[in-house]
Amino acid sequence: MKNTSPLSPELLVPKMGDYLVEKGLITQNQLVLALQEQEQFRSREEKTPLLGKILVEKGFITQENLDRAIAEQILQYQNALQEANQKLEQRVKERTAELEKALEQLHSLNELIQPGGEHFSRTAYTLNPLNRLPGFASQRRFRPVKSTATRCPGSYSTLL
Repeated sequence: MKNTSPLSPELLVPKMGDYLVEKGLITQNQLVLALQEQEQFRSREEKTPLLGKILVEKGFITQENLDRAIAEQILQYQNALQEANQKLEQRVKERTAELEKALEQLHSLNELIQPGGEHFSRTAYTLNPLNRLPGFASQRRFRPVKSTATRCPGSYSTLL
């Protein structure tokens, strides 16, 4: 059995032989005989004739009925393809809307946490207890501090 994707032709429209049996144009036994003949050609590695040609040659169906069935199946494939395209377009629209909403949320979050952003600066200033001391905020000077890892080599490894 073949691996079929959700939109494979076999799932959207039945195979020609099954379609002809379903429509009552041939019997299940006639289909089996035609498929066996097709398999014989394959096993001899000869050019394999189409199922419809074998059915017509064996007199199981007229060329006119076969042509009509093929035209009906083409219309079914076309309709199934249009339906699948509509579903896909709808899924793309829904997913695009979800992604746009997520992007908006990321932009909003980025504005909130961006260093130098108004909300971030105000929150950082408010949360720093030293800024509450009179005169400290205006007179503080920043100087680099050596990291703890440099001052105390191996201290992290002992904790782990």
